[in-house]
Amino acid sequence: MELRLLTPADAAAFQALRLTGLVEAPEAFASSLEEEEDLAIDVVAGRLTANDNGAVFGAFDGAELAGVVGVLREAKRKHRHKAFIWGMYIAPAWRDRKLGRALMEVALQRAAAMPGVRQVTLCVNAGSAGAVRLYESLGFVRFGLEPDALYVAPHFHDKLDMVYRLPAPAAPEPARARSRTRRAVLRWTGGPGERNGTARMMSIFDRPAVPNSRTPACWRR
Repeated sequence: MELRLLTPADAAAFQALRLTGLVEAPEAFASSLEEEEDLAIDVVAGRLTANDNGAVFGAFDGAELAGVVGVLREAKRKHRHKAFIWGMYIAPAWRDRKLGRALMEVALQRAAAMPGVRQVTLCVNAGSAGAVRLYESLGFVRFGLEPDALYVAPHFHDKLDMVYRLPAPAAPEPARARSRTRRAVLRWTGGPGERNGTARMMSIFDRPAVPNSRTPACWRR
């Protein structure tokens, strides 16, 4: 199984899988089959053009597209710290193979690489227990429930809102201040061989960098 970024060249495969999902699990999508079945292929290709603000990933079994997920940064200035998951779908024949987890992990990695993005949101049908368990196992938490958010005749479905908080970027290590601990040493002011002289207290920072003939021998060891 190969996971990779989808490109406009994958538009036909993406559209075929998405239409399959709209037929097989219409309650999992906000869009309807009627709204998307006649979309021009160039419109679909436009959705797959990756940029700094979004991308779509696919899981391939050989040449066959088995699952997809999209991640997109919010467009409005006040919402730019958020991204959201869209279009998550795994075809029935490839379920229970942890493809959903793998796709979600690469989508979250992509969101984390967007400068300034702090959280990722998603909406899921509240009755999709398996999907909810997956998202919660990844670290998503519930923050809202909209009753009767989706109507798929003849039933209404509740929508669960979830959020994933991205780890805060590591703060740069503070520059280490140079220790200014001062150690007192004695400096001999008499000449070489003199028995009498004076000594004064000096800081280690006053100490000569290079020993010379007037430097006491104890400093030259």
